[in-house]
Amino acid sequence: MKTLIFTNQKGGTGKTTSAVSVAAGLSRRGYKVLLVDTDPQGNATTAAGVVPDESENTTYEILKGTATASDAIKTTAGGYDIIPTDIRQSNANIELSMTKGRNHLIKEALKGIDDRYDFAIIDSPPNLGAITIAGLTAADGVIIALKADYLSLKGVAQLRDTIEIVRRKLNPQLEVVGVLLTFYDSRKNLDSEVAAKAAEGFPGKIFETKIAQAVALAEAPAKGEDIFTYQPNSKAAKQYEAITDEILKRLKTKRK
Repeated sequence: MKTLIFTNQKGGTGKTTSAVSVAAGLSRRGYKVLLVDTDPQGNATTAAGVVPDESENTTYEILKGTATASDAIKTTAGGYDIIPTDIRQSNANIELSMTKGRNHLIKEALKGIDDRYDFAIIDSPPNLGAITIAGLTAADGVIIALKADYLSLKGVAQLRDTIEIVRRKLNPQLEVVGVLLTFYDSRKNLDSEVAAKAAEGFPGKIFETKIAQAVALAEAPAKGEDIFTYQPNSKAAKQYEAITDEILKRLKTKRK
């Protein structure tokens, strides 16, 4: 199983939308995919059409050690599975900071199910706390969702340093698969300048496909659907289809 984490410590970058869309895109390609929602906002869970109740297991129970990954898995209408989360996860960063072996909790949890999936997609919280570090430790590759503005770009240097620290101390195999530019408008000079700056920080890592701002991407989560289910013929769906193919190419994974 190949594990990818979508991350950016700044919110509003299209991180969760991208994680859900790529999970759905890989599923449409015939791969067995598990989406792991570790963001306390639970937006990936909502976008997948899942609403866990208080009696059901989530990522939080898995990290606490009171449930296994298998106990929490749900199947979505998009064809991929999900380990959901909700507001319970908001306590996890504090609790994990006092837990021995916290950096490896997600990695250990996924070990028990790695023979069931081709891909695990982790949607990280919008910060560089304990959960994100645990996600980076579990991952083979990082995909950075970068909104095409300077405020988003400003924090990428810190994220790059964090990735390097995790690679050096916790997960030597971790690599940056690519930087995905979102809310991108090729007609704007600022967007092109942000793309150029990002390329300086991550040479050779900027995805050729860029995601434009689209009403459909904002509407789909409210319906509990991914972009392919909500508007399969939209420009946004075609862009995420192209991104899925780029990811497979960079991972040197044959399309099914």
